[in-house]
Amino acid sequence: MNISRHPSRWYKDDTSVTIILAEDGTRYTLPKRMACDISDYFEKALEGDSKEAHERTLELPDCTAETFDVLLYFHIYQRLPGNLDSEDQAQLLLLNLWLFGDTYLLPRLKTKAFAAAWEILDHQRAYTEEERAELAEIEGFFKIMADGLAAGKSSRVIANAVAKRHNSDSQPPTNVAPVQTATGSSAAIVRAPMPTSTPIQVGPPALTTPASANARRRARRQANKASKS
Repeated sequence: MNISRHPSRWYKDDTSVTIILAEDGTRYTLPKRMACDISDYFEKALEGDSKEAHERTLELPDCTAETFDVLLYFHIYQRLPGNLDSEDQAQLLLLNLWLFGDTYLLPRLKTKAFAAAWEILDHQRAYTEEERAELAEIEGFFKIMADGLAAGKSSRVIANAVAKRHNSDSQPPTNVAPVQTATGSSAAIVRAPMPTSTPIQVGPPALTTPASANARRRARRQANKASKS
């Protein structure tokens, strides 16, 4: 075990910092070392000569208390809570966690949140194995799911819409087909032929292209608004 990463050192630090959630004003007082260990973003913001470092305060826009609570759980235990179920509200939380990880440089949180969301969709039998293998090639799949959740659509509706569009036999293998998302936007998807020897991917696809900052904020605001309606 790397003792430098052991949580016990967090509580040996008598310097505290305040994390403020701009959305609702919720405040968290944490040991500075604990906050800095969340990610490189937090460490750079709270160390050095920055305003945040001098004031020992960091404000986070577009983050709910529920999201940050789960983030702290993940930070301490290195896993997501085990009581996340297949309700749309849980999927919204996973979406917000993924967006938080994308914004604040937590790749492991992104991976775990996406895997959990994918497991929910898989449990609901939203895709066939062939469709899952094809969707694994779509870098923007999570963005499509995010749009759908933001619009209050169920995962099955999202799955059916994406799979129907992407699995159309009328498109030649090299075409670029626009896929209509649940909020009305579209994303260009390059369809590539799948060799018969290609193994079926049973886990979530890898994400290599994060959404833009504005798109992340817009998706989060829409998703949170949908959850309150």
